[in-house]
Amino acid sequence: MTQEPSWVGKYIGLPFVEKGRDFDGVDCYGLYWLIRSEEYGETLPMFLENFSPEDVAYIRGLIAGRLDAWRKLDKPEIGCGVLLKVQGQDSHIGVMIGPDTFIHVNDDANQVHKDRIGGLMWPQRKVVGYYAWPGGAS
Repeated sequence: MTQEPSWVGKYIGLPFVEKGRDFDGVDCYGLYWLIRSEEYGETLPMFLENFSPEDVAYIRGLIAGRLDAWRKLDKPEIGCGVLLKVQGQDSHIGVMIGPDTFIHVNDDANQVHKDRIGGLMWPQRKVVGYYAWPGGAS
């Protein structure tokens, strides 16, 4: 059994804030951005375009238009992003904290929480892939 990173606890419970990129609140990409910045010292683009969380088709376009800049991983690594389908669109990202466990936030849950790939909410078919910003996931 893989132990989750020691930093996970400080992100659990952070509130959902549209376009949030700090400890006052985050959106799904903001959580990934904050973890990569705080825990790995990486500088990632902020992606603060004008969109709302409900606009999954627009978000999918943002992701598709920039996905080639990311490094696709063969399997999940601690701290990498997991791209997920929502309403049939590649439009949600979480952060892997174990082989099948990730943390994420959305406007439905209203706070960062743990979830599991392969569970009822996130079956394997909803996983688009695992990604890292160039420079590594771990």
